[in-house]
Amino acid sequence: MMYIKSGACPTYVKQGECVNIMTSKTLPVGATANMNMELYEKHLDRGDYFVMISDGVLEANLSNQNWVKDLLESINTNKPQRIADIILQEAVDMNYGIANDDMTVIIAKVC
Repeated sequence: MMYIKSGACPTYVKQGECVNIMTSKTLPVGATANMNMELYEKHLDRGDYFVMISDGVLEANLSNQNWVKDLLESINTNKPQRIADIILQEAVDMNYGIANDDMTVIIAKVC
């Protein structure tokens, strides 16, 4: 599968207990008239997940920028909504129950 990444927060690919991080040094789409992208190629199997988050989620824990990856490695469910709920709840909990910024989690499961 080919995946195009342009700026913004990392995207995570969860394959069982293994989690890979895809990052981009380009600006997010719409930030400039010239769109730069990074292309990733990765083999995906049934049951793998794409996990996309907003910066409000990632920045809930500034002392550990890998907290989402660590959390994803420990999650053991095959329900995308449950994965999103766990990540979002952890982000809010790290902010003492307050969302200081928009907090969005999008999960896509390979079927």
